[in-house]
Amino acid sequence: MSAHKKQSFQYGAVILLFSALAVKLIGALFKIPLSGKDCLGDIGFGYFSSAYDLFTPFYTMAMTGLPVAVAKLTAEYAAAGKYDRAAGLLKVSRKIYFLAGCAVFVLMCAGLYPFVKITDPTGDTFLSFAAMLPSVIFCFVMSAYRGYYEGMRNMYPTAFSELAEALCKLVLGLGFAYTALKITGNAVIAAAAAISGITVGTAVALIVLVIYHERENKLKAPDESKCSRRMFFSFFVVAVPVALASLSVNIPVIADAVTVKWQLNGLSSQLSDVLKDLYPASFAEYCQTSGIYDTGDISVWLYGIRGKAYTLYNLIPAFVSVLAVSAVPAIASENASGGVSAAKCSVETVLKWSALISFPAGIGFIAAGEAIMELLYDTSASGEIGGVLLRIFGAAVIFSGISIPMTGILQALGKQKNTLVIIAVGAAVKFTVSLITVKQPKINIEGAAISTLACYAFIFAAEYFVLVKTLGTFPDIIKTFIKPLTAAFLSGAAAFLILLIGHSSILTVFAVAVSILTYFLVLIFLNSFDESDFLSVPKGEKIFRFCKKCKIIR
Repeated sequence: MSAHKKQSFQYGAVILLFSALAVKLIGALFKIPLSGKDCLGDIGFGYFSSAYDLFTPFYTMAMTGLPVAVAKLTAEYAAAGKYDRAAGLLKVSRKIYFLAGCAVFVLMCAGLYPFVKITDPTGDTFLSFAAMLPSVIFCFVMSAYRGYYEGMRNMYPTAFSELAEALCKLVLGLGFAYTALKITGNAVIAAAAAISGITVGTAVALIVLVIYHERENKLKAPDESKCSRRMFFSFFVVAVPVALASLSVNIPVIADAVTVKWQLNGLSSQLSDVLKDLYPASFAEYCQTSGIYDTGDISVWLYGIRGKAYTLYNLIPAFVSVLAVSAVPAIASENASGGVSAAKCSVETVLKWSALISFPAGIGFIAAGEAIMELLYDTSASGEIGGVLLRIFGAAVIFSGISIPMTGILQALGKQKNTLVIIAVGAAVKFTVSLITVKQPKINIEGAAISTLACYAFIFAAEYFVLVKTLGTFPDIIKTFIKPLTAAFLSGAAAFLILLIGHSSILTVFAVAVSILTYFLVLIFLNSFDESDFLSVPKGEKIFRFCKKCKIIR
């Protein structure tokens, strides 16, 4: 596809949504067996999660932060027909991001030992952190390519590179982990091996993007790139706040990586006594499996369980964030050519799609948290402790699933500074609530989920206020929020009532299936879909005619 052949917002969003769905399914196939008793187990997964949580912010910046800065400016140049400047921007951003990646790599190498010393008294996470470091450079550089093509409204390069990376993660990450465990019998080394597979995956993703770009340049006469100091300055003005704001999706992992294990270590012997009372079956299983009573290992164990629940929670913010990736160029282009009023329809579409995805997921986690964790993971602690965490994360995803795409919307409307301030305050809320709650013995690891809920509730409220002020009017609340929320509540109630019968794998699968069916039936009954939701997507006219014929759209 030529870089100048643009995809509509809905078309691009569908490409990225299907890509994200495939990537998340592959990710689940990677992490669920990785955390099982036959591989890393809860403690080993704690080592893995510690490093992976530090990797995730950089990966998210490479997916939804740094590319947005390039995409926004590229879309504006393309809207004005200045394709030479767009090509020049790619060259500028590629150099800047490479240097930034190298600088971050050096800083992380310098700070790795003291960071591990503070957050992990056992020191066992050092190898996993070290294996993760090279991926930072690859993530930064691929951001330039992804942003350029996203700005040109060509989402295929991003989708291709995501799939290549996910497949490498699955095959190499699991393969390295099992091989290391078989050879050494050491979960610490196996966790580092799994992280190494992820690092190789980021390198492969970058190679895919470079090959795609070279192929595109051979298939058409390339534009002569045009760079200027003004372009360089404009890029920095947009890139810095956008990149920092992209960390909004990663506030929980950053805060938890820095504070949670450190606070749990500070509870000393209190933690063992409390866990015996609160979660007797889980603690007995831990003692039987590890034979270790040291508080540092207990904190890693709890962090590993939190990692399992967070993996499920993070599916939704990561999934809906692709809506922002696709929407930013479209909204920025509409805003540049016709003003804020021209972008209002796209804004409402993004909010509606985000609500349709995040509301049922959040309510579902609240209604069936323990059952879902027991279905997917094979330890008592996964259901007993992880189930409570997933319910709290479920409440959080209702807010984060809307606020994260809303961050992209505000950036596309030129409100980068506003989002940066809001996210900074939201991060402060997360850190503050986490520092207050985690150190309470009876709350302990649940404080990580409670502080995430508080953080995103604030960000949602603040960003929605700024959005309304920017648009000069409220988005259609009934269409974007009320109908999806009503359907989500009824579907969650259906799952909850079924699970009152008891807990089993078959019953959980049945409850989830009934919940999904209930959700879509209620959406249809409420006439939640309209023609614009279908016509711009691939085969949209055929889908619209089918839905009209089946009375899905009235």
